[in-house]
Amino acid sequence: MNVQIPCGCGQHVAADSSQAGLAVRCPCGREVEVPAWRRPPGGDDRERAGSRPSRLTELGWVFVILAVVVVLVTGAAAGSVCEFIGLQGTRDAKNFRVIMSGGALVLVCAAGAVLRVVFGVRFYRE
Repeated sequence: MNVQIPCGCGQHVAADSSQAGLAVRCPCGREVEVPAWRRPPGGDDRERAGSRPSRLTELGWVFVILAVVVVLVTGAAAGSVCEFIGLQGTRDAKNFRVIMSGGALVLVCAAGAVLRVVFGVRFYRE
């Protein structure tokens, strides 16, 4: 990969990435050092972006799975309650299930926020 390195005279010197850490000569006669590039953290820069490890910690995954399970179970339980009180198949039954599932999700998120703020628990890697 070719890069342009600025010289003190105002001109730019073409350098190849294989020359990193070496000095190249500008047409004006000055030697210009090619910066040494480092690989990005995490390994080879040729890896696909989709192959990176997840930023969620194990506890983060537990909370994701817990949120999904809580929403599904609450929705099913709300459906049973609707059937019990005679709202089965009505618009009110759908609204009740959505409100109950959403409320359960909010409670799981609030629990995660309390763990993060009060106890400093990390759900993701930096």
